[in-house]
Amino acid sequence: MCFAHKGNQLCSGSQETYLHEVSKRFIKHSAYIMLPGMGRVEYSETVIEKRINGIQPDAKIILQNGDVIAIE
Repeated sequence: MCFAHKGNQLCSGSQETYLHEVSKRFIKHSAYIMLPGMGRVEYSETVIEKRINGIQPDAKIILQNGDVIAIE
C-alpha cells in the first residue's frame, strides 16, 4: 500500500489517514512484507517516520542482510 498527501493541503483526518496509520503499525509489528517484483521480503527492524538523507519515509525496514528499504 502507498499513501501520500498532495502538497500544500490541509488534512484534518480521513479514511486515508486511518489506513495510513494502520499500515505503518502493520509494517512495524510484522517480520515480512510482500513487495511487487520482490515477493516476500523479511526484515529484522523497523523505524517509523525518521528522516534519512533529506527524506522522511513512513517506514524504513532493515533487511536481515543489512540492506534498507524506505516505504512511503
